[in-house]
Amino acid sequence: MLHRGRRAILVALWLTAASSALVAAVFGEFGAIAGQPRPAGTVVVGVPYRLSSLDPAASPVDPNQPQALSPYRLIYDTLVITGPDGRLYPHLAAGWEIGAGGKEITFRLRRGVRFHDGRPVDAGAVKYTLDRLTEAPESGTLARMLGPVKEVIVVDPERVRLVFERPYPPVWTALSWSAYGVVAPGGEAGALGPVGSGPFRPESLTGGRLTLVANDGYDWPPPFVKGPGPARPRQVVFEFLPERGSLSAAFGGSRLDVAEFGQGESWQGPPGLVVHRPTLTYLGFNVADGPMADPAVREAAALAIDRQALIDKVGLPATAETSVIPGGMWASGLKAGSKGDGLPAYDPARAKAVLAADGWKDTDGDGLVERPGLNGAPPSRLRVEVLSYDYQWEAGLGKAVSEQLRAVGIEALATTLEPRDVLERTREGLAPAFVLTYDWYDPDVIYYFFHSSRLGLTNRSRLDDPAV
Repeated sequence: MLHRGRRAILVALWLTAASSALVAAVFGEFGAIAGQPRPAGTVVVGVPYRLSSLDPAASPVDPNQPQALSPYRLIYDTLVITGPDGRLYPHLAAGWEIGAGGKEITFRLRRGVRFHDGRPVDAGAVKYTLDRLTEAPESGTLARMLGPVKEVIVVDPERVRLVFERPYPPVWTALSWSAYGVVAPGGEAGALGPVGSGPFRPESLTGGRLTLVANDGYDWPPPFVKGPGPARPRQVVFEFLPERGSLSAAFGGSRLDVAEFGQGESWQGPPGLVVHRPTLTYLGFNVADGPMADPAVREAAALAIDRQALIDKVGLPATAETSVIPGGMWASGLKAGSKGDGLPAYDPARAKAVLAADGWKDTDGDGLVERPGLNGAPPSRLRVEVLSYDYQWEAGLGKAVSEQLRAVGIEALATTLEPRDVLERTREGLAPAFVLTYDWYDPDVIYYFFHSSRLGLTNRSRLDDPAV
C-alpha cells in the first residue's frame, strides 16, 4: 500500500527563468540569456505582469512565484540568496549562528554596504524591514512565510537576531526571496519605493516601463558569480507586458534581451535565448475525503500512471520523476535512496488487482469498476474528478491522466478551470484529484509546501499526519 498522502509525481517541466539567473546576468556570468546587444550598455527584460509600486512589502510580484524575474532583486539586497545551482549563499549576511535548539538565528552583516542614499545597511535596517513585513496588513502571505517569528532583536550594529517560537526551516528560503529585500528605515516609501542597497537603483517608472541605473558604489557580486566578469550594464529596463501574446511578439522581434513567460504562454523566437529552470508537476489526491481517502484507490491510481507516456503525448520538454525533488537538483542526493521514494512503477494489471481486492470490480462489462450496492441499492461507480489549470499543456496533462485512470477502471473526469478556481477548490477540500505545478524544489520549501500544519493552504492534499 502507498503511505498515507503519497503522491504520484508526473513530470519535471523546464520553464523560464530564475531570479538568480537575472542577478548573474547583470554581472556578466549568464551570457546565454543575452540577446542582441543594446547601445549604451542597456539590457531590456520583458515580464508578464505589471507593477503599480516598487515597494516589495506592499506590492510583491507574486508571493506564489518567488523565483520570477523581479526588479526587486536588483534594487534590494536580501540576507541570503539562491544561486543558479539551487543552493543558498550568504549575501547581506556574511554569516550566522544558530542557537537555542534552532529557535534563534543571529545574522552577522557584511561590512561597508550602503543604501543608495549613502546610509549604512545595519542591523536596525534589517529589523525595520522584517518588522514591517510582519506588521503590515497587506503583506499577509509574506509575513506567514517568515513562520513563527516572535521577535527581531538588534544585538549590535552588525548583528541581528531572529527569535522563533519553534525551529522553522523554511525561513532560509523565504529570506532569499526578493520581496524580503532589506530597505532603509524611516518615512513613507516614495513613488519609486523605499530605498534599497542593490546593484541598481530605480530612475523612472512610467506606464509599462521601469528604468534602473547602475549603483556605482556596488562592488560585491553574489558569491556564486566567479571572477569579476564583464562590466555590468549601465541600465536595466523592465517592460511590463501582461497581455497574452505581447511577450512572445516582443521576444520574437528581438526587442527584449531576457523574457519570462508564464505557464500559459508559448513563445517563438531565435533559439538559445531563454534560461530554463526546473518545475515539477504532480498528481495530488485529497486524502481526507472522497474516493481518494481510500489508500487502495490511491495505490491503484499511482500504478495506473505512465509518466513517460504522458510526456510523449503532451509533447513537453520534460523528464519523468518519482520524487518531490527533481533529479539533478542539489538536494536530490541528500537522502540515500530518495530517488524513487518508494513510488510504484507503472503497472496497470496490478492496479486492477488492487482495486479488485478492495471490492471494486467491473460487473457490467463496460470497463469501469463499481461496488455492489447495499440492501438492493444500485452499484456505486468509482468516479474521480481530476482538476487542472486551463493552460494548454496542463489541461492536456489532466486529460491524459484521466485517460490512464479510466484504462484501469476508474471513471475519471478531466475538468479545467482558471487557476484561482482550481486553488480555491483544492484549498477547500473539494477536489478528489488535481494536476498542479510548483517551482519550489528546495527541501525547506517542500516542508512548507506539503507539511500537514498547513492543511488546506499549500497542503492541498489535506494531509494531517505530522510525521509526514
